[in-house]
Amino acid sequence: MVEDAPAKYVIISKELQSELQFPADKVILFEDFKNETNGIEYTKKEVKSDTLAYVLYTSGSTGKPKGVAVRHISVTNLLNDLAPKMGLDREERLLSVTTISFDISVLEFFMPLMHGAGLHLANKTQAMDPRWLSNYIDQKAIRFIQATPATYDLLFTGGWEGKKDLAVLCGGEALRVELAQKLLSCNRDVWNLYGPTETTIWSTVSLVTDHTLNRQRNGILSIGKPVANTKTFIMNEHGQPCPVGVSGELWIGGEGVSAGYLNRAELTHEKFIPSPDGEGMVYKTGDRVMMDLSGYLYFLNRFDHQVKVRGFRIELGEIETALNTCEEIQQSVVLTSPDAFGQNVLVTWFKPTSTEPSEEIISRCKNSIGKQLPEYMIPAIWIPMQDFPLTPNGKIDRKALPQPGQSNIKKIHQAEEVTTPLQKSIISLWEEVLQIPNIRLDDNFFQLGGHSILAVKIMVDLEKSTGKKLPLAVLFTSSTIRELSSLYEQHEDEKVWNPIVPLREGGINKPLFFAHGISGNVFKYHGLGQRLTGSQPSYGLQAYGLNGIDTPFHDMKTMAAYHINAIRAVQPEGPYYLAGGSFGGYLAYEMALQLREAGQEIGFLCLFDIDAAKKKIFYLQE
Repeated sequence: MVEDAPAKYVIISKELQSELQFPADKVILFEDFKNETNGIEYTKKEVKSDTLAYVLYTSGSTGKPKGVAVRHISVTNLLNDLAPKMGLDREERLLSVTTISFDISVLEFFMPLMHGAGLHLANKTQAMDPRWLSNYIDQKAIRFIQATPATYDLLFTGGWEGKKDLAVLCGGEALRVELAQKLLSCNRDVWNLYGPTETTIWSTVSLVTDHTLNRQRNGILSIGKPVANTKTFIMNEHGQPCPVGVSGELWIGGEGVSAGYLNRAELTHEKFIPSPDGEGMVYKTGDRVMMDLSGYLYFLNRFDHQVKVRGFRIELGEIETALNTCEEIQQSVVLTSPDAFGQNVLVTWFKPTSTEPSEEIISRCKNSIGKQLPEYMIPAIWIPMQDFPLTPNGKIDRKALPQPGQSNIKKIHQAEEVTTPLQKSIISLWEEVLQIPNIRLDDNFFQLGGHSILAVKIMVDLEKSTGKKLPLAVLFTSSTIRELSSLYEQHEDEKVWNPIVPLREGGINKPLFFAHGISGNVFKYHGLGQRLTGSQPSYGLQAYGLNGIDTPFHDMKTMAAYHINAIRAVQPEGPYYLAGGSFGGYLAYEMALQLREAGQEIGFLCLFDIDAAKKKIFYLQE
């Protein structure tokens, strides 16, 4: 992206500067912005409406991202239309839960700031925690939130009951009628939004009401009508307008159309063409849509292999390119399939180059492509193939590929005898949620593609069926059907609450202890613990009271003392290695203070996602 821009400067943290090794004359350290003596001068500059506001990179089919160049006028046009339409003014508060790499974050940041409203920011960990989100919305009197359907599914799975004065903005993926009904039943307003990055965030909008719930096709709600100063055309393969009720490709024109792809003239000329009405340019979306007699638009599917997963737009060819670089894979195909929530998950069918066990091949390939692709582009379901089905002209027949859950998928394992009704129930639940058949008693939840959203679903369902509430962290220590069922079958008097959760055991180094975040869980540290070197054991410290029985602590010093007793049972003497993020950072710091007061050495203290400079906490290094 830096080479493609080409960027004059890179704003970067000290930690990443040494890892990425940008030329020194291009680097501006993020930390310098907090230093009043940094010498940086700020000057006002006149900005014309047709100059670029930002360039945002999206996935490219060749493996090279492409930068969408968006003008100021396109952003202000949208935000000045939506704010009054949705009733956002200086008395309102909006909670932003979206990463800045996703263009809908532009609305979250600038719509409240442009209209004097309050802006609240959630970090990545908080945005994935349904209990934190629910509590924060209530405590801070949040009145607006924007998210993808997957995030709202996560909230409901965590027990969220909505908020009668909350306006919900939903976009990034198709809005199912079933989810729209749930959102509408417990919130003030529900807005359904649609739009590609190339036409500036959102191009169509619809206020969901009991009446408009009837405007749906195949269980998917209408994407509404164009926003202000936006034109839509539905065109057939010959570039002619489609009649009402006939599907075609959606072309979008008007103020929202971007300046094209940065430094990609050929691709820009392919996707951005003169408008059919002779006024300006339109962007050819590649989306198949139709329009009803009232002018409402309906998204049906994509014309190409570009998809959206968890709100991120992805070129499937980019993932296939990465997979085919793995030595263990001869050929691969990547498509999407709906999970238990009806949300898209990535599935790869691959032809291995050896007869090694599939689990070992998959593990190595995940590590390999994880160095090239972000986490959301790593397939969740992997299906080994001896041969691919072919069409008469010799191409892979994607429609004939065995779907997840079909009985004709090659069985890697022989069936085992299930000994208890609870084991049978958990197997059924895992197969439904993970969309994988023939799960064994000793299969690992995470190795099967499990992640935090699916973990919430599983633990909530198990609580309903068993009447027993256990924290998410039990999936670390009991990540197989056999172990998990045994834990639920224990009598209450046999259960001894243990705040220490092994993330990675074994190794010759001193253990690293991660302090829990505000939710009390240590789920967010699981991936990090797995990526530490083989000689580095790590443990999570989960909060007392997560079992729903014991009363949680209410002050930091008591929490810290409790966890110190726990880690000293594992490691009686220092030096101690501690870490924590967000709230967990402050908890780890308090533990370090108490340990040092007790005469113990602190060998390492890692605090991330906190405002360290303001709290002046680094004197421990003196």
